[in-house]
Amino acid sequence: MAIPGCFLAMALALPCSAETIIASWDNFGTFNSGVASPDFTATGYTDVSIDGQTREIRTDGSGSDDGTFGSDFSGADTSANNGYLLIEKQQDGTVGPSTIFLNFTNNTGATITLDSINFDINNAGNSFYGYEVSFTNNATSSTTVLENNGSIPGDGVYVDVSLATGALTLEDGQSGTFDILFNDIGSQTNGSNYMDNIGVAVVPEPSTALLGGLSALLLLRRRR
Repeated sequence: MAIPGCFLAMALALPCSAETIIASWDNFGTFNSGVASPDFTATGYTDVSIDGQTREIRTDGSGSDDGTFGSDFSGADTSANNGYLLIEKQQDGTVGPSTIFLNFTNNTGATITLDSINFDINNAGNSFYGYEVSFTNNATSSTTVLENNGSIPGDGVYVDVSLATGALTLEDGQSGTFDILFNDIGSQTNGSNYMDNIGVAVVPEPSTALLGGLSALLLLRRRR
């Protein structure tokens, strides 16, 4: 009888699910011409970047220091002095929305299942109070709205955001883009939002978890 990976994992006291970050930005070490390269990229993922209405990276002590990517994943840098991304208002100087794009390509050799997009966001004062998030499979041109009415308090405190992607998939060779739009700036004509601890998470393949469990089971049998 075939044993599902999760049941095998539970029988071996192993974690059943281990969603993992495959691309992250928490130090913003590389920033060139409005494009932020990731601080970490898992093997098999290429063309990973953030672009759009990104103005600069700052290291003035106003970064997120909670050590998490959004609300769900630990492992982010805990120094407020490390880099964070400054997102400006509409670049022509008028009142209006501002958008950034998080891009990546799946070259892992297999179809991947997305788990979530995670980030910390701070309203820096006289800035954007709302946000919308969507994901587009660039190969199929299909877009899924993940959040259409997000809210950012105007108190200068980082908000942890983790948005489930609803088991969206990318086949090998396909690219995807998270579109994060900041809106509702009211009558203000200046101000920016801060973003830090950004991470994209995927669901590990069941076959991977099953192989790991089988390996552990064989090892236990050999020791008996």
